Amino acid sequence: MKVMKYFAVASLALFAACNNEENLVVPEGANQPVDVMMSVALPGPGTRAAMGDLQNTANNGDPATVEKLHVYLLKGDDIVFAKEFTKGSDDFTKLTSSTAVGAGEATGGYKFLNVDKGATKALVIANPQGALVENKPVSDVSKQLLKAKINEVIYAGSKELTTVGAESYGVDPQQDKRTVKKAELTLAASMNRFQVTGTKFIKVTWKDGKKAEAEQWCKTWLGKAENNGKTSADAWTAFKAAADGFNNEVWDGKSDLSKKAALSKWLQVVDVTSANQGILMNRFSRTLSIPALTVEEEANWFWAKTYAGDRYDFTNGTFKPDGKTDLSDVSSYFTATAFDFGAGKKAAAFNFFSNGITGYGKTNNAPKLAFVFKTGDAGVSVDRRFVVISGYAKTEGATDGTTDVPAGKGGYLINLNLSALNNGQGILVDTDPTIPEGVTPEPGGQEDLEDENVNVIVRVQVQAWTAVNVFPIL
Repeated sequence: MKVMKYFAVASLALFAACNNEENLVVPEGANQPVDVMMSVALPGPGTRAAMGDLQNTANNGDPATVEKLHVYLLKGDDIVFAKEFTKGSDDFTKLTSSTAVGAGEATGGYKFLNVDKGATKALVIANPQGALVENKPVSDVSKQLLKAKINEVIYAGSKELTTVGAESYGVDPQQDKRTVKKAELTLAASMNRFQVTGTKFIKVTWKDGKKAEAEQWCKTWLGKAENNGKTSADAWTAFKAAADGFNNEVWDGKSDLSKKAALSKWLQVVDVTSANQGILMNRFSRTLSIPALTVEEEANWFWAKTYAGDRYDFTNGTFKPDGKTDLSDVSSYFTATAFDFGAGKKAAAFNFFSNGITGYGKTNNAPKLAFVFKTGDAGVSVDRRFVVISGYAKTEGATDGTTDVPAGKGGYLINLNLSALNNGQGILVDTDPTIPEGVTPEPGGQEDLEDENVNVIVRVQVQAWTAVNVFPIL
């Protein structure tokens, strides 16, 4: 994205609000309409693709991707002038000119003629999701954007009109003057973007034949006279302590298991990255204008707390967060094979409205990302089908939820490279349930979309769109 000044965007109600009153200078005796000169500085970046296709990774400094602009001139809360600008047209080029706006012939921007002299504000929507709204209250634009799909990045901005002079319009240029007003807007992104640029997931299993060998060890131990009356649990405890068993070694799930001399004789790390068949964004809003929410209800947000009841289809990735509205095109990626991120050149990208986001910690309401796995020998256990990222932190290992992404602000690329976690080992999602407890940690996977007892925290590191590198931790 171009390096630019951002304006906080909360809702279209905010766009229409007056920041201050301008003391307009109108030529003496003038009662004619005014002319308005406007220019718009464009933002970026692009859109997301179909559910099964990863996208090209967006980067800091990417050019704007804006195909259409809607410009509204407002008198109070009423639209008195509206015009659509399409990329490639002469009018679009004028509107987005980098030449400063003025009253002279060499001015930049696009000139709106014969505008109601009561117009005091300009509102611009980039990549609008509906038809141009004319001669109606600005609230109708808000209603239109309530239908907005989040697979296109929406930008918006508003500004008071200021008077820059007057120009001739009649027969007598000395007597007949028309006020000229201007507005120069730098659009703010109304969205942020998650980009998953790499994944790595592992599980822990017995090495070939070692499970049977360990079970035989326990049977032999139980058969000894001195162990008469002991239980199988006692036998496993003895095996964990024995020099020819686990030798009291434990593993944290993050370090190199092969460095554990005893455990690595019995156990192995298996890469199950290819078993990740789906990536979901959960808990988000489809609207630019969000009503007051309660933490408990998250009213009007799409938040699936379970996959059941038609929420998620494991066969094709169809995702209906509320059980009825199919939002797969904006919140679900699915593959029958394995995701190929092309060494970070491709990404599973999710745009989300940033207004209404109170923060990015575990207890805040930023969207969650869920990773869905195949089950079976090549996958994970049935009760380990989901890994959910529920919080974001500035540094790896932190759990305080502090990030450099401002609450409610748009224009941030939040990059998640899960393959870099734990020195490239990835995320532990499953452990063979027959491995004795206490040897390996409880893996981060879970059986359903939401489980507040199992959380992944993500590291967020802002670079100077505004880029953010993210590395999740368990």
